[in-house]
Amino acid sequence: MEWVAVVSTTPEGRMAVYNAFATEAEAAAHADTVRAEYPEAFVAPNPGGHPPEWRWDGAALIVDPLPPVVMPPDAALELQELRARLDKLEKR
Repeated sequence: MEWVAVVSTTPEGRMAVYNAFATEAEAAAHADTVRAEYPEAFVAPNPGGHPPEWRWDGAALIVDPLPPVVMPPDAALELQELRARLDKLEKR
């Protein structure tokens, strides 16, 4: 099992700074070396999934999928217009 030394999290509990290690002892040693600067550092088993979806729920590191990004209805048209303008600039 892979272990994660979590150095800091976002206000939402998402991973901000972390390192993965093969053993719990290695992860704990790393957490110990940074704890003076990051007192909240902790060690947890790798929960799988993708690190951007990891969240500390106060008791465990869990996989919590990020909400889908919803583009405003006119964003696709605006993006298309910007690409067309960029194409014109590149052809000059």
